Amino acid sequence: MSRQGTSTTRLSDFGEVLTVVEAASVLRVGQRQLRQLIARHELYAARVGRSIRIPRVSVEAFLADE
Repeated sequence: MSRQGTSTTRLSDFGEVLTVVEAASVLRVGQRQLRQLIARHELYAARVGRSIRIPRVSVEAFLADE
């Protein structure tokens, strides 16, 4: 039974590259905290212009280390 107002975001719901919003949703952290993980090099990400893109394998590796 699911609770009203909650949803589960799974990594399998996304493609090979995630946005900050998508990755934060998967990891269940805020966008600011995700950006801090990237700044501390705990999560690999690439800049594309002004955007940040996080490879799916990077999120998988981060989850495996947890």
